[in-house]
Amino acid sequence: MNFQGDLMNDKSIGKWYVNGDTLLIKYDSIKQRYNGDVRYKIVGNKLKNLPVSRAQYKKLIDSLKILGYGDTIKKLKVLKSYRNFSKASGQVMTDHRGTIKRQYLKLTKTTICK
Repeated sequence: MNFQGDLMNDKSIGKWYVNGDTLLIKYDSIKQRYNGDVRYKIVGNKLKNLPVSRAQYKKLIDSLKILGYGDTIKKLKVLKSYRNFSKASGQVMTDHRGTIKRQYLKLTKTTICK
């Protein structure tokens, strides 16, 4: 995956698989922007982040409280409720102005290493 921004450009390498309506990308790179496994839900011709369960949200909030971020939870609208959090987690990253939420993925080159 090649990330291009106004001031940066970096590339992460890996393999992708489609399983039903889910796209799984397994990145080989360790010190790049993208690493590990990332899953997207395929909806029409768009990719959406997979929804977060209520149990995962509760676990995150409990962890933040244990680490002493209780005040931050109260201040941030996105963390105040599961509904706000799940709605925001289904979005992709915004541009530098915080407005455009588009992400385009395409296969550009296949490299086989032996």
